Amino acid sequence: MSTEPKQQFHAGFSSATTTAIASAAKDLNLQQNLESTRLIWYDSNIDKTKDTKVTMKELHEINNFIVFHIDLKTCSDYIESITNEKIFLVTSGRDALDILIRVHELKQIDSIFIFCFKPEKYQSLLQTYTKLIGIYTKRHELLNSLKENIILVEKHLETFNFYNQHKQKSTRDLSKESAEFLWFQIFKDVILRLPRDNYAKQQMIEFCQYYYRGNEKELKFIHEFEHDYKSNMAIKWYTKETFLFKIVNKALRTEDIEQLRIFRFFIADLSFNLAIEYEKLKNKGTKHSSLSSAEISPCAKWSPHGKTVAGNGLVGDTLTQLATPRGIFIMKRMNTLYIADSGNYRVQMLPLSQSSSLATTVVFDVREPSKIYVDDDENGPTIYISVFIGNRVEKWTKEASNGIQLGGECRSCFGIAVDKEKNVYMSELDREDVLKWSPQTNLTKVVAGQTDERGTTDKHLSSPHGLYFDRNSDTLYVADSGNNRIQKWKKDALSGNQVAGSNTSTPNADTGSLDEPEGVWVDELTKMVYVADTMNNRIIRWLPNTSVADIIAGGEGMNQRGK
Repeated sequence: MSTEPKQQFHAGFSSATTTAIASAAKDLNLQQNLESTRLIWYDSNIDKTKDTKVTMKELHEINNFIVFHIDLKTCSDYIESITNEKIFLVTSGRDALDILIRVHELKQIDSIFIFCFKPEKYQSLLQTYTKLIGIYTKRHELLNSLKENIILVEKHLETFNFYNQHKQKSTRDLSKESAEFLWFQIFKDVILRLPRDNYAKQQMIEFCQYYYRGNEKELKFIHEFEHDYKSNMAIKWYTKETFLFKIVNKALRTEDIEQLRIFRFFIADLSFNLAIEYEKLKNKGTKHSSLSSAEISPCAKWSPHGKTVAGNGLVGDTLTQLATPRGIFIMKRMNTLYIADSGNYRVQMLPLSQSSSLATTVVFDVREPSKIYVDDDENGPTIYISVFIGNRVEKWTKEASNGIQLGGECRSCFGIAVDKEKNVYMSELDREDVLKWSPQTNLTKVVAGQTDERGTTDKHLSSPHGLYFDRNSDTLYVADSGNNRIQKWKKDALSGNQVAGSNTSTPNADTGSLDEPEGVWVDELTKMVYVADTMNNRIIRWLPNTSVADIIAGGEGMNQRGK
C-alpha cells in the first residue's frame, strides 16, 4: 500500500523482484525519481474511469515518475519541494488559473499544458503565462506534445558536474564542449577500474526492470538491450531516447555514485567508445562539420537585411557570377559555401572567410544540379548532387573529373540528404516519393510517400522537394510542397507526421501557413524547423509543437514579392 497522502498518487505498478534488486532498491530509494524530468497532473475532479486509467498508462510510458494531484495546496507544495528536476505540469481548464498563479514563476516549472473540452474559454491565458505550451482537447495531441517537449528538455539538460583534483566543483555544458571529451575525462580514472562482467550487466538490467516495472515501452528497450547489446553499440544506445539516456544523465548531473556503479557495465563501454571517437577528432579535425551540427538559440535575433556572399546580381558564367542557383551547403569546419549553380551546369565552392565573391568550380558539366550535400570524408569533401534533368544522383569525390551515378533512375530528382551510414535519400518530384539508396546493396527503395500516387494523407506526398536527415534521431524531414507542409518520417515508418504548415487550409501569408515550401533544415538540438516558404518569399522558423512560426528573412507573403 502506498504511503503517499490521499491527495497524491503515483502511476506505479506492483512487481515481484529478486533479493539483489530489492537490496538495490532499498539502497537507492526507488521512490525517488531517477530521471531529470517529472510529470505532474493536477485536476481537482480527476475520475477513475477506464479512459483515465488508459491515459495514466500512456503517460507512464512518456515519463516514468508521473504524480497525480487533486488538492491545490498539496500540489503546489509538492512542486516547490522539487529542486533538481524540470517539471512538466498538466492541468484541467477549470483548475488552470489557480495553479498557474501559484507555480508559474517557479524555476523548476518548465512547461504547462491545459487539457479540457472547451479551449476557447482559456485562450487568454496563453498571452499571460509564457510557460503555457498549449491547450489540448485530444489526448493523442497532448501526449505527443508532452513527449516532444520532454525529449527537448532532456537534451538541454546534458550538463555534467564533477570534481577536479582539488575537490572544487566544476560545471561543464555540452553545448560548449565536446561530449566525447567530457565523458572521457569523467570516467577514465573511476568507472573503468570497476568490475565489468556478466554480473554487472545482469545487475544493471534487473535494476532497470524493477524501476520501470509496468512501463511497457521501456521494458521492451531493456529486453532488447539484454539480448542484442554489444560493446561497440554503446554510443548508438546512448543516443537513443531510452532508459539509458535518461538515468545516466541524471546520475551524472547529481553525482550519484551508487547509480553510476550500477551502470558501470554500460558506462565503461560508452567511455571506451567515446575515447576512440575523441582521438579520431583530434587526429583529423571535426567529422562532418556542416550546418547539420549547428546550434541556433531560439532567442537568436536575425538582421532584417541580407548580405550578398556569392554572385553579383547579374546572370553569367564567370567565377564571380551565378545562373539560377538552386541549392547551397555550408561545410562548417572549412567555413566554405557550396552552391548548385544550376544554369551553369556546375557546383561552385566559395570560402566564406575571403572578402571577394570569387569562387572555384569543383563540379562541372552536370546538367541542372538541383540540391547538394557535402560529406567531410577522410580523403576530402564528397559531393552528392541531385540532377534534375538527368533523373539521377551523382557522387563526386575530391578532384574527380567525373561523377558516379548512385542507384537507378530518380525521376525529376530534387532533394538530397545523407545519413551516418552513407545511405542517400532523394526525392522524386514526378513520382510523389522519396527513395533511399544503400551503399551496401547498391539498391534503392521507397521510404516515404506512395509511388505515382499523389495524396494528402499522412502516408502520401505531393511534389516532394527539399530533404533533411536528422542523424541524431534517424528522422527524415520532407518539404511536401504540393501539400503546403513539412513532414517528418521516422526510420522504417509507414507514414509521416506533420511538423509545419497544413494541407487542410488554403495557403496564405499568415505565419501558420506555408505556400509550396521547397527547402527544409532542422536544428538537431532544439528540433526547430527552418523552412524556405517559396511562394511566400520568406524563410520562417517553426518551434516544436507550435501551430505558428516566426519570419526570420523575407516578406510576409506573395504581396511582398520582390521587396
